[in-house]
Order: sequence, then structure tokens, then C-alpha cells
Amino acid sequence: MHSQHNEVVRKRFEKDAKAFDAIYQCKKSEFSGWFNRLFRKPIFERYDIAFEAMGDLRNKSILDVGCGSGVYAIQCAMKGAKRVKGVDFSYAMLKIAKERAEVHHLNDQCEFELIDFMQMEKQEQFDCAIAMGVFDYLPDPLPFLKHLKSLTKTRIIASFPGHSLIREPLRKLRYLLTSKGTVFFYRQEDIQKLVDQVKFSHVEIRPLKTGSGFILIADI
Repeated sequence: MHSQHNEVVRKRFEKDAKAFDAIYQCKKSEFSGWFNRLFRKPIFERYDIAFEAMGDLRNKSILDVGCGSGVYAIQCAMKGAKRVKGVDFSYAMLKIAKERAEVHHLNDQCEFELIDFMQMEKQEQFDCAIAMGVFDYLPDPLPFLKHLKSLTKTRIIASFPGHSLIREPLRKLRYLLTSKGTVFFYRQEDIQKLVDQVKFSHVEIRPLKTGSGFILIADI
């Protein structure tokens, strides 16, 4: 069942790779750029929080799970990370990420791999790991978080979509009508119960100010 769900999500990002990337770049038409800045503020807020939580990136190694088009990964490298590994199961997303790394001459710092994260072997640990916009699509988040911890030395930063009277039903309906799979929403206590099962040294669950989601900042 999980593999079938993953395949639906993978196909969604294969199809929507350029449109998804355009959200961060505020590209396409003037209207779409205005729409993204106005109605997708949580995307930009969680971006700011993630980099604040990662702190000084100089000489750090970063694992970006569900890296998509490389927006976070490339910025990590530009901020001084010595090694950035982005993993994703969408070929179309990774193609954009690799092209972006090449444009910015960051191929020596950035590596992108086409893989299901749960199949990633524990051959290396990274100073910091991020998973932004990933828990939205996980029917069973506990094994994922445990695996993420096993690959991380100091800190994990992850986003979780929160319940919303308006956005949640609209998003669920949109995904249903366009066959984009199921999306999962969380309350703060849901996230707390999840991290309690993994056991971190310190946890902060920060509610977003511009939306109903949360950012988890968990120290190993």
C-alpha cells in the first residue's frame, strides 16, 4: 500500500516539477508570482526558519531529504556548506537541481541522488538534515523519522502541515480531483507524540505565523 502511495506522489512531482520550482522563484506570469507570495507565505516562512535553525553552515555537511529542485540544497552550498546531499525519487526534480548546481558552479559541493530515502544506506552521517514538505505525504512517519535520525549528527529540521478549516479541505479536494495522492495533516500533539517515540535531546515544535503548519527542530 505504501509503495503504491509513493508511486502516486512520485508521478505528481514528475509532472509538476517546473511548476513547483516556480513557486520559490516567483516565476511564470506576474499573476502567479503575486499569488505565490500572497497565498503561499508559509512556504517562504518555513524556508527562513530552516536556515535560521541550521545556523552557520560553513564546513557543515547537510542532508536534504525530498530535495526537489534543489532550492534548499543549493542555498546551503552557497552559504558555505562543505557537502550537501539531496535525495529525491523524482527524476524531473533532480534534473532541475543538477542544472541549478551547475549554473552556480557548485557541483563539487552538491550531490543529488535518485532514490527512495527509506532505501538509503547508513554509510554516512550528516551534521544536519532537513525534510521540508515531505511529511505531508507519509502514511507512516515514524520509520522515516527514525531513519532520518540515524543519518544525522546534530539537528533535524522538518516541516509538517497543520489542520486548517479552509486550506485543508481545499488541498484534499484538489489532490483527489487531480489524482495526486493523499496528504496528511498534523496537530502539534501529533508531532510531539511522534518525536517522543524517537527520543531527541531537545525538541522545538514551532507553529508557523503565516499558516497552520509547524516546523520541527530536533537535536540528536
